[in-house]
Amino acid sequence: MKFRYRYINAPLNLQINIVISAIILIAVILITTLTYFKTLSYTKNSFKNNGSILLLETSDKINARLKLVENTVLMISNDARIQNYETSNSTTNESEINTYLNSSIDFNKYSAKQNGINYENNLIDDIIFSTSSSTIIARRVHFTSYNIKKELVNKWFIKAENNIGKLTWTDYFYNGSAEDILTNNSGDLPSQLNQFMLIRYIFNPSSFKKVGFVAASINLKNLSGLIDNVEFEQSGAFYIIDENGRIIASKNSSDILSNMNFDAATGKKMSSGNYLEGNIGNQAYMVFHQPLAINNWQLVITVPKNELQKSISGAILSVIIIGIMCFLLILVISTLILKNLSSPLNQIIELIKRTRKGNLSNRVEVTGCMEVSELSTEFNFMLERINILLEKILEEQKVIVQAELRTLRAQINPHFLYNTLDSIKWLVLSSDDKKATEIVSALSTFFRLGLSGGNEEIPIKDEIEHVRQYLFIQKLRYGEKLDYLIDIDGDLELYKTPKLILQPIIENAIYHGLNKTEGEGFIKIIVTKTKDNISFEITDNGIGMTEVTSQKLNAKINEYNVKGDSDGHGYAIKNVNQRIKLSYGDEYGINYNSKYEVGTKVTLKIPIIKQ
Repeated sequence: MKFRYRYINAPLNLQINIVISAIILIAVILITTLTYFKTLSYTKNSFKNNGSILLLETSDKINARLKLVENTVLMISNDARIQNYETSNSTTNESEINTYLNSSIDFNKYSAKQNGINYENNLIDDIIFSTSSSTIIARRVHFTSYNIKKELVNKWFIKAENNIGKLTWTDYFYNGSAEDILTNNSGDLPSQLNQFMLIRYIFNPSSFKKVGFVAASINLKNLSGLIDNVEFEQSGAFYIIDENGRIIASKNSSDILSNMNFDAATGKKMSSGNYLEGNIGNQAYMVFHQPLAINNWQLVITVPKNELQKSISGAILSVIIIGIMCFLLILVISTLILKNLSSPLNQIIELIKRTRKGNLSNRVEVTGCMEVSELSTEFNFMLERINILLEKILEEQKVIVQAELRTLRAQINPHFLYNTLDSIKWLVLSSDDKKATEIVSALSTFFRLGLSGGNEEIPIKDEIEHVRQYLFIQKLRYGEKLDYLIDIDGDLELYKTPKLILQPIIENAIYHGLNKTEGEGFIKIIVTKTKDNISFEITDNGIGMTEVTSQKLNAKINEYNVKGDSDGHGYAIKNVNQRIKLSYGDEYGINYNSKYEVGTKVTLKIPIIKQ
């Protein structure tokens, strides 16, 4: 609720930016999530396809190597020198047979590469030609066929003998006879001492007798060499396992003869397809498996499932970075667009603030989108209309104020005239003709200056002379109770002022200030000029007013169309103040500053008006 309140009261561009940011953020999250799952699916399918292809290629190569071994054994066992070796008409000796067998081993050479170094490898360790009377072994560097005859009772040899003429692959078996010879290579002993063989018993078709057998011996280390150079991803592992899930070939020799540790569910899935997902130990793996040509053995590739996460983490990070960059870019662009959009609105707001303070002269520049331009145009039209109405109201106000001024004159002049004529009467009755003449002259001058030929603005010297005649007449009436002083710079007399602005203030000072005191009354008028203004200060030592009363009077004379007190206090002053403000602006006018039982100072400010 608090956030909603702050959001509603936030600037428009901030609100839109928040909405855009939220939309972009949601879009980035959705795109990132979608990309993650799509990439995960694509990468997984890519893993499956690549793994399956590599699995088939590798199994084909292994089967081809095993097939070459089969062809080698067939070639040897079908050779006439081998079949007739123990016959009476044979001319082949043991040395020739050994040479022949060694050359047959060389048929199985293949190129390999390890740690960047090319080398030759061979799947076959030994080829054995054995008859009832002799055994010839063509041996490479290993001794897996050492004392091989003791294995003749092995079920695989028995099976091969029963399948005379056919090729028989044995399962792997341990030949401990060579253990003493191979002690220097103890790290590889399990893979070297465990071997399997391809056996074919020979039958001589001429004599219909069993000649013996030919066997190719392969140790598990050589079998592992077939997968040494195959790579799949960073953590892909290659194995050859037997039908019981035991590892018989691996890049890591320490894995050989250990179990794969498939869980029960994974082990059951191995019987169908060539891909599955399951657990090995406690870790989830993707498993590729393909049967090999012999002994129900299988080629297996395992890849930890977290390899998928690693392979797509870079892509996801890239998507996030691109999303953040797009977010920032769109945010900057939207900010610039919103700034361009809101700038005219801000101008309108600023203009409204200035208009509220009374400045109606400025106009909004018509820019921005269609709606903002239309708003600016209508706002400018509204200001024009307001100006026209205000000017009309101002003219009407001036007419009203002038009418009030005439009404005020009609009220004041008869009263003032009556009092003055009464004073003249008593002077004549007392035979003081001189004073009576002075009052008549002053009264004549007073009314002449008040008329001023119908002009609303008169020279300051005439306004001062008008109030001087008024004070002169009042002094003749009040005698010692009233005294006055007028101080004006000589160069100010030729400037202009609205007429009849001082007399109402002097009259108020006398009737509402001095008349309420017992002592001698004194009125001082000072006219000064500043840089831009002319100031009239009227000071009296009358009864004064409290600060509250003074503030109320200032408020009343500044209110529009509000009358003074019932006794007329403030009405004439308000008329003067309104005339000044209507003519020159609100910064000009009258201000009262008074202290009770001390006196009052009235400041009247008008602009400099030259003749």
